[in-house]
Amino acid sequence: MCDETELVLRALGMEMLIRSRNPVKQGYQSFGARTLSIWSAPGESNCKAGAAIHVNCSKVLTIVKMGEYGTFTKEQAATAVVAHDKGADALLPMNKDRERRKKKAKKEGTKRAGVGSNRET
Repeated sequence: MCDETELVLRALGMEMLIRSRNPVKQGYQSFGARTLSIWSAPGESNCKAGAAIHVNCSKVLTIVKMGEYGTFTKEQAATAVVAHDKGADALLPMNKDRERRKKKAKKEGTKRAGVGSNRET
């Protein structure tokens, strides 16, 4: 199976295949060095675990493991309360970056266009 995956990745010019179709017990599972299966819906399909992936601009992949569905530590509960107070959008990295750019443009007294998917029209 790895040989076929390598051929497909090479043909499509891709470095890695990340899929999210079937639940996996730990929230994520690696199949060789270039294939990753992730499940980001804890509590669905009798799978309590979940995970998310963050890829930075240097293509460094970080897997963030979610707590099991229905169980929360004190820290997780406190974070959820803070997130609710601020609004979920305030915690997303892309939105923090957009706000940073807006403040910088306002400080400089100019109106600059956004970059990438955060562009406002």
